[in-house]
Amino acid sequence: MKTQSIRMFLFSLLLGIASVVYAQVQVTGRVVDITGEPIIGANVVLKGTGQGTITDFDGKFSLSDLPKKGTLVVSYIGYVDQTVKIEGGNFYKIVLSEDTETLEEVVVVGYGTQKK
Repeated sequence: MKTQSIRMFLFSLLLGIASVVYAQVQVTGRVVDITGEPIIGANVVLKGTGQGTITDFDGKFSLSDLPKKGTLVVSYIGYVDQTVKIEGGNFYKIVLSEDTETLEEVVVVGYGTQKK
């Protein structure tokens, strides 16, 4: 009787671990602007955590070990941040629009000293 209860305990423990592992998903996607051009180096982060990545040369990204339900925050300088809910799908096309109010102009100032 004791060995049977130990077996049942181990079985339920393994079943619980399997359900936790199954609840984590991999999400891939592509980040583009409104014209369809890929955005290189956009930040893709799981909201509330430090888990994230940046997009590659084609605007593609991949994140693994994410919860089934969560929110991705996609940001890039000069564009409006976009939030996307993770809902069962594993590929997302995210379109960022330009933020015309925050980036009016850029001023670069350079100076230095030199000894002869």
